Amino acid sequence: MECTLSVRPHWGHAEAICWLVTPPLCGTDASGGSPATHGETRAARLIRICDSLEPTQHNVHEVAQDGAADTATVYVDNDPVVLVHANALLAGDARTAVVAGDVRDPAGILRDAAATGLLDFARPVCLLLVAVLHFVPDADDPAALMAAFRDALAPGSYLILSHATMDGYPAEAAADSAHRAGRVYDRATSRLSMRDRAEVGRLLAGFDLVEPGLVHVTNWRSAEPPRARFDPFLGAVGVRS
Repeated sequence: MECTLSVRPHWGHAEAICWLVTPPLCGTDASGGSPATHGETRAARLIRICDSLEPTQHNVHEVAQDGAADTATVYVDNDPVVLVHANALLAGDARTAVVAGDVRDPAGILRDAAATGLLDFARPVCLLLVAVLHFVPDADDPAALMAAFRDALAPGSYLILSHATMDGYPAEAAADSAHRAGRVYDRATSRLSMRDRAEVGRLLAGFDLVEPGLVHVTNWRSAEPPRARFDPFLGAVGVRS
């Protein structure tokens, strides 16, 4: 694989990226994840959408470069402050770039990401859409947006996705918790659209899911039982078929 497009990772994206880039590094990790043991290099280029780089955290490009030093990563965000911050952090890194873009405009994102010279969408890439699509309401047709991204990716490309959910939450408390979470995001720039397993699954159409498929993210190749009573995120890794 040649590229990664990143959209605000949330869960153990480190585990998934590590599995894609160089599985031997993934025998164990802080979260207990134990990804597959394939010998070949799986990813050398990444694209991540709607991401805030953290100066004290191990960011996507750093995780990937730990496994394959020549990995190229393009970050995408629509917040001007985030873009300024990211450009400052990435100064001097010729293998990593950040571009302005909105997840509701796949064509614009793909055009501007390709213009960095780091990505070739004629070859397999890895697209990260982590903790972002629950900010896309049904009115903006997230399934159509996903289809647009999918159709632009070469066969063999990977998708890392996570999405907020109330799926699996105790029924008597689910409605109240969803209401309270919604009230918080009603005051934010983007409102929250929780989706169940079936709805999130439809966003993954056209991707063959890597085992264990679409699961709560704390169960994605975890060697330990979840510590929390409820995990509010579903996640999956898929291959463009």
